[in-house]
Amino acid sequence: MVYEAHSTDYQSRQAYRALVKDHFAILKVGPALTFALREAIFALAQMETALIAPEDRSRVLEVIDEVMLNEPDYWKKYYRPTWSQAMVDIHFSLSDRIRYYWPHPRIRQSVDKLLANLDSLTLPLGLISQYMPVQF
Repeated sequence: MVYEAHSTDYQSRQAYRALVKDHFAILKVGPALTFALREAIFALAQMETALIAPEDRSRVLEVIDEVMLNEPDYWKKYYRPTWSQAMVDIHFSLSDRIRYYWPHPRIRQSVDKLLANLDSLTLPLGLISQYMPVQF
């Protein structure tokens, strides 16, 4: 018999080995992968701010905030109630509720513009070092 384990993000190697030993052959991840995507998008947005004229920017971070604040169904009951705390949770929570918003048309369009803006340039190494030091 084979079992499936849900939400196995952020486990130690020992925990993963124990799950496999106990016949959990399918280990599903969720927030950890999309959290990494969120980190990359946020870092790229900072690079865009440094390199692209304000009128040509994607405004991806603003668009994410607008969409999530106007459509709070996927995060409201999971995050802290005060505005400032909720914004920290929206941006940086390990449970990564942003993952439910990536397909939203406004966010997709904004991410596409972000990538197009940066794809047209050679990114300075210092900027990569600043915002993506592991990749540098």
